[in-house]
Amino acid sequence: MVHAMTIAASGVITSLNVDAVAVPSCSMNNGTLVINADQSVVDTAISNGTLYGAYGNIITKEGVSAMWDGAITGVSSSTKVNKFGATHIVNDGTTAIMLQPDNMINKPNKVIFYEAGTKNSSLNETDAVAKLAEITYASDAKTELIKEILKGVKCSVAGNAKDCI
Repeated sequence: MVHAMTIAASGVITSLNVDAVAVPSCSMNNGTLVINADQSVVDTAISNGTLYGAYGNIITKEGVSAMWDGAITGVSSSTKVNKFGATHIVNDGTTAIMLQPDNMINKPNKVIFYEAGTKNSSLNETDAVAKLAEITYASDAKTELIKEILKGVKCSVAGNAKDCI
């Protein structure tokens, strides 16, 4: 259900805000943004304490804002997931974690397009822009914004969660 809500919210946010692109993704406080991240990426980021925004993020030229202030995981509730030490809610082996992310973190220095099971590869800026524009159904004007956002950012494709962190 979170994935469906993220996709719907991403479409609305991207279409109504000229300066923003919202995308299903996982962002880390180390500057990495993983587009189309699945739960394995979220769980890995939780386990190593780098998770900033799970499931969806809003990207602008100025930085990244998390769409949600929490994550749902099977990772142990004893894992320290953020600097605030927020409360965990555990139910039948599933843990809901409050993230309380800052309003915005810096623009990503690395963007990874997650495609489970694929071979890792680098992606040039032009191909990364085209890929993100396709994912977000970007107009020509929005594609120009994506070019600005991805300018100078290291882009790649990864097929394993541990290669995204």
